[in-house]
Amino acid sequence: MYNLQEYYNRFGKEYLNELWNGKMACAFFNSTRALTTNEMTESLNCYTFTLIIQGEMTLMNGDNQLSFSKNDIYTYYPGSFIRIIDVSHDFKGICLFVDEQMTHSAQAFRNLLRASMIPLSQFGKSKLPLTKADAGRVHSVMMLISEYISQPLSLKNEILEMLYSVFIDDLISIQAFEKTRFSISKQSEEIFI
Repeated sequence: MYNLQEYYNRFGKEYLNELWNGKMACAFFNSTRALTTNEMTESLNCYTFTLIIQGEMTLMNGDNQLSFSKNDIYTYYPGSFIRIIDVSHDFKGICLFVDEQMTHSAQAFRNLLRASMIPLSQFGKSKLPLTKADAGRVHSVMMLISEYISQPLSLKNEILEMLYSVFIDDLISIQAFEKTRFSISKQSEEIFI
């Protein structure tokens, strides 16, 4: 299993912007770059969050075939093995790579476990469709993270950890809203039928 530093050294230097402390990086993908994922012979020991900005992508995650389009976010969790089957010629995406230990130590992740709002397996859900507004907000946070990774700042650790917590909190909030919305719709349907 590759850790993030090994992945960066072997595959990522031309695709990832600067790698921060071996813990976090951002990458911008087009159709050609997305297919380089298939060159990996081992899985990654990190979480990745890929927001589809434009176009479509189809991949195999284990035995499951998943299709993604604009405003979908794909979550990769450690130990998964993926193979990209197809990407449209106009594909564009942004991907946040975060070390597994950093994810597990993030305040938002600890809050999630403590509150047990959403099962851990939901957090590892591979596909999350976002509304245009949610996708815009998630994209903005990813762009901020990308920008701060490359800045020489004295409080860089604290800023990046805080931004990552905001990112995770936002995904948790989106998932909780989707779960509530689905539950309410189903309950309403049962009442009126």
